[in-house]
Amino acid sequence: MADKSCFVVMGYGQRRDPVSGEKVDLDKVYFEIIKPVAIECGYNCYRGDEIPDSGIIDISMYYGILDADLVIADITTLNPNAIYELGVRHGVRKRKTIVMMEKSNKFFFDLNHVRTLQYEYHSRGKVWKLEVEKIKNALKERIEYLDQQDEKDSPLYTFIEDLCEPQKLSKRVLNVDEGIPLYEKVRTAINARRSKQYQRALELFGDLNKQYPTDTFFIQQKALCTYKLQQPTTKESYIEALNILKPISGSIDPETNGLIASIYKRLFIMQGDMSHLDAAIEGLEKAYGLYHGYYNGDNLAYCLNLKASVVEDKEERDELNIEARRIRKEIINRNKDIIAEEIDTEEEIWLISTLANCYFALNKKEEATKCENLFLSKADRDMKNSYLEQKDRLFKLLYINKG
Repeated sequence: MADKSCFVVMGYGQRRDPVSGEKVDLDKVYFEIIKPVAIECGYNCYRGDEIPDSGIIDISMYYGILDADLVIADITTLNPNAIYELGVRHGVRKRKTIVMMEKSNKFFFDLNHVRTLQYEYHSRGKVWKLEVEKIKNALKERIEYLDQQDEKDSPLYTFIEDLCEPQKLSKRVLNVDEGIPLYEKVRTAINARRSKQYQRALELFGDLNKQYPTDTFFIQQKALCTYKLQQPTTKESYIEALNILKPISGSIDPETNGLIASIYKRLFIMQGDMSHLDAAIEGLEKAYGLYHGYYNGDNLAYCLNLKASVVEDKEERDELNIEARRIRKEIINRNKDIIAEEIDTEEEIWLISTLANCYFALNKKEEATKCENLFLSKADRDMKNSYLEQKDRLFKLLYINKG
């Protein structure tokens, strides 16, 4: 094991960038860029969620910030915890702190004079791979430079030159070798959900939600597993999922609004209550209007078609179908360039299926078939079944509206 330690300050998982509106997979940034470079430079590298859970995560965080030979802080998505922890590091150590940030983020006034390594995040695999290599080289150069130079990078110690770093009175150090880290718990829960072990996933995310009650991701996943489990009855599982989401239901987060809308849509299909469909459309309009994500957009267009199939007024029916067509055209215009790229991530594969559905709905059969064939060549069995079921529902709905 390396003698030098590197503590990484950043969020984890997929988080929404409030500036660009795009999702950033912070785990990709950490595991594909930061950690391998730090290890290559001779550091034992760890992030907060890799430290065994002691029950009080703040203890691990403060020891990591204080004791680490090097701290790398990625403040992408303007994560308040990461920004706070960077401030703590600048307060206790005068040197060997590296700040990283995705290019679309804006600097705070107090950080605009701090040297920052910027990168451009891409959800599409081929472009991201090129960016990864570029940033890895830049990060390696920066670490090697700091290893060789006694240069202050803390604004506090730079401007107040006679300030001394605090010292611990005891020799207690952070233990990173025993127990189950948070990252492993999250990964286990996600794998259980992906393999449709919804009861197990619900238990795991429930435990995580108890430990971190304000974490939006854990609340969303607990609700998702609840309604997927459909116990004790399907309707009761939907209502319970909505109750779980209630504390964050006023959020502008598109994942939260999209999840709430999906539940209401299922309630409408089950019960035929128009208020449920209107609630679904309202949530999807909010989610899609903010960030124009293809998934929420496709779901919104489908719900508009669904409402058009049940309303009696012809003018209203026509307006709903016209708006659904507009949204699908917008999804195509925003995402059609992906067809010419190398498709190698699950996100990209689902996007291709959405484009196929949009083209089919617009009666552009040649483009639809091209996207569908590409999707079927990349998708696994579960993805194919899900797509074909949705396609069948869409075709039946469009047939009803055409009549």
